[in-house]
Amino acid sequence: QTTQLLRNGRGLPKWRKDAKGQTITYEYDKSIRL
Repeated sequence: QTTQLLRNGRGLPKWRKDAKGQTITYEYDKSIRL
């Protein structure tokens, strides 16, 4: 099981594909921290 991460300029994951092949989009906000 491998997760594909596409990183933006800041090195944060912008999106990933889950096991079902669905694309999940991450939007990094000032109030959201990973």
